[in-house]
This record gives sequence, structure tokens and C-alpha cells, in this order.
Amino acid sequence: MDVNQTPLRVLSGLALRTVLLDSVNPAFEAEYGVHIDAVFDPTTILMEHIRAGEHADVLIGTESGVAALATEGVLDGSTTTAVATSSIGYAVPPSHTPQLFEDADQFLDFALAARSVAYTRTGASGIHFSSVLERYGVAADLNARATVLDSGFTAEALLDGRADLAIQQLSELAAVPGIRIVGPLPEELQSYARFAAAASTEPHGLATRFLAALCGPDARRAYEAIGLHLPAAESDPRPS
Repeated sequence: MDVNQTPLRVLSGLALRTVLLDSVNPAFEAEYGVHIDAVFDPTTILMEHIRAGEHADVLIGTESGVAALATEGVLDGSTTTAVATSSIGYAVPPSHTPQLFEDADQFLDFALAARSVAYTRTGASGIHFSSVLERYGVAADLNARATVLDSGFTAEALLDGRADLAIQQLSELAAVPGIRIVGPLPEELQSYARFAAAASTEPHGLATRFLAALCGPDARRAYEAIGLHLPAAESDPRPS
């Protein structure tokens, strides 16, 4: 097969990190004999890097972020591929007893009683959670003791003692072994992030094949295993 064998540079949001590193990337590298140069960060940070001149053969990020870069002519919008939908969840340290709340006020009371809550300032989940705190008028109280990370996995703060409650996409919580994932936020507080992928307007020879691999049966099974939902009719991202 006559394809470009230079490394395939893939920039991806953290929600897909586990699936890519454990499943998609190794299988793709073995099949096509190409090295995948993967970078993982929140979509907002990846967009900043790309706008500053960093190249991505494939970008995997929030649907809105991919669409924005396609409009700017950085990505080829015709290659845009729906990948998965993620919900925001919460986790506690391994020594704690998980308690699932379906009521928004009960969950916020639980969060306010925590010694410290970890969330990010740049990821989609953290940006949404910050808006929830403002909307319910509890931002000042909770943030006085919060562990707010620039990026990365919030659940790591459960293991090193910085926090006893972590908020992030369920798939990102699942990337940190040894914690206890409780479940999704109550529906009233929930936000669903749709992830998509697209190839650069200066495509690598294997970019479109990689996009196809992101939607293959093995990848789809791996998404579901870490709490990502498959794109269906997309009329409602919530799992049935």
C-alpha cells in the first residue's frame, strides 16, 4: 500500500485518551506500520495550539471546536466524523462509600460538605461545572476550598489527598485507576459533550483511514466500556 509513512499526528481531547492509547492507536499502528504521535489536552487548549501554528493531521475534540476550526480553514469540514458523546460524572477516593444523587440540591449539599472538590478550569466539564456553581449561587462557598486544575485528570487529586470529590467527564474519571466512580451528575446539573474528529486541510495519507478506525467496532466497544455513548440519531445524547 503506497501511503505516507511519516508519523500521524493526532491531537485529542482527554475524554478519548484511554480508548486511543489502549485500543485504537496500537491496532492502527500494527495494521498500517505508522507511528501515531498523540497529544492529549482539553479541546480549548488544543485549539489554542493549532491557532498558534501547531499542526494536527487529525483533531478529535468537542463538536463545536472541530466545527470552529473547519470554518477557519484549518480542518477539512467534509471529513468531520461523529465519534461519541460523554456525560459528566463524579468520583470519590477509594476509602469513601459512593453515594449517587439524582436530586440537584442534594448533590450540591454533598459537594459543599466535601473538604475539597476537584475540577478543571479549561475542560468542557469544568467550564460547565463552574457555570452550575454560579447558577445555584454556591460558587464562592465551594471555590474557597476547591482544587481547580488547569488541565489533566481531576481524579488524581483524590489519590494524592488534595480533594475528596472529583468532577469530570466519566471517561476521564475512568482513566485514573484506584478511585471510586459514583456515576453521572443529576440530570438537572448535567451537560453532554459531543466529540467529533476531522482531518487537516493538508491531510496525511492515512488520516481518513484513522477517522474510519475511530468508528470501527473495536473502538465502539471500547467507548462504551469507559462510559462514552455512541452517536446515534443525535436527537438526544442521553443513553437509553
